[in-house]
Amino acid sequence: MWPFNEFTKKKIDVLAIGDVFIDTFIELEDAHVSCDINNANCTISMRFGDKIPYKNATPVAGVGNAGNAAVAVARLGYSSALLAMTGNDEDGEKIWKSHIHEGVSTEFMQKVPGMTTNNAYVLQFGAERTILVKQEAFPYRVPEKILADNMP
Repeated sequence: MWPFNEFTKKKIDVLAIGDVFIDTFIELEDAHVSCDINNANCTISMRFGDKIPYKNATPVAGVGNAGNAAVAVARLGYSSALLAMTGNDEDGEKIWKSHIHEGVSTEFMQKVPGMTTNNAYVLQFGAERTILVKQEAFPYRVPEKILADNMP
């Protein structure tokens, strides 16, 4: 039997497992895109060593495949939990708060001292984007209680 969501007191329908991030979406004003003759292998370039203007920057806490899935399940009215790790830092706290706000159980989340919360910077130019990623190698393990309660 699955554990219970500490917010809804219902059995957890979905447990999402994986890394979470703070994505900062940066909409560029000025860049140059060049592609080969087949409109493939495109590259983006900006003036090197210059100050590059941008339209806006929007941070979004708690994203990534696992975080997005847990929130989607909760928004659909089901009970979800997230097994993820963050640093014990301000960015990690933002991720925790965003999942609590969305009704996702944080019972299986962990703050890891000495590690930095994952961040990504999404450079948007026109309809495309390029993502700069800093991802920690968190020491994941599924708690014995989950394994013992849910394995045949």
